[in-house]
Amino acid sequence: MFTKTATSEETYYEIFRSFEVWWTSLIGGFSLERSISSLVRELYDHVVDYVTQHAIVPAKSLRLSLIFIYDECRLAEKAAFSYFAIVPFPDFFLAYKKVVTQLEKNMAEA
Repeated sequence: MFTKTATSEETYYEIFRSFEVWWTSLIGGFSLERSISSLVRELYDHVVDYVTQHAIVPAKSLRLSLIFIYDECRLAEKAAFSYFAIVPFPDFFLAYKKVVTQLEKNMAEA
């Protein structure tokens, strides 16, 4: 992301701190969360319907918690598990059906 120079690490931390201040402010995180709230509710309703229609009895409590990353997941070999999925932010908007299909597949494998 940065060319290594005498000040590149300091520059990175300044950018990171600026983002952190914005994100934790009333405007930052809230604006992003609010921009997706209706789609999150739609996804939640879809998951509930899917579980009900397929008589899936979860082995543990289902909790839909969306933690978005801004790019593809490079920290894990597989980004989706039976009770956990990492969804890149653009996928939630641009490939919503793919996200739903992947969640259904995960639940079927649980």
